[in-house]
Amino acid sequence: MTEPLRLSLVTEPTELPVTLGEAKLHARIDEDADNAAVMGFIKAARELAETYTRKAFVTQTWQMFLDDFPACSEIELPRPPLSSVTHVKAYDDADAATVFASSNYFVDTATQPGRLVLRDAASWPDAERVANAVEVQFIAGTTVDLVPQAIKQGIFNLVAWLYEHRGDGMEPPDACYAPLVGERIWLV
Repeated sequence: MTEPLRLSLVTEPTELPVTLGEAKLHARIDEDADNAAVMGFIKAARELAETYTRKAFVTQTWQMFLDDFPACSEIELPRPPLSSVTHVKAYDDADAATVFASSNYFVDTATQPGRLVLRDAASWPDAERVANAVEVQFIAGTTVDLVPQAIKQGIFNLVAWLYEHRGDGMEPPDACYAPLVGERIWLV
């Protein structure tokens, strides 16, 4: 049985994958009075697209909890691309955290999703808390200039749809996500 993923966003991206001007041009929005709404739609579209693809588009910090260290020598980290691991902590039964030294593991940023791999001479520390005994904080995403065009196109589609259908409570149709299909991380 696979352990449920307990993942939370610690630090949101400070940049968006598309600009206000680009989104307005794509959606054919001329009104400057709608700029605040369009910015909200860009953020919502990024979040929808990231959820759909299971990726992080621009740099952001995530925190993942596990009930224990795995029996194997690696921990797969969701929301690729992985940039770095900030820390790994193990909690004891009194909720005291011990930082696991980064010299004990290798951060594999070349694979998608990325992973944290235990070094040969190292072993996982004791994690004794009954739940959420292991905390991994990591940075995922990339710079805006490296976001693929397919992702930007999917965000443009979602912004245009959200703008046209604001307030109607409907979900964006599958066609809005079409450019993102090739970027999606498929679960096995």
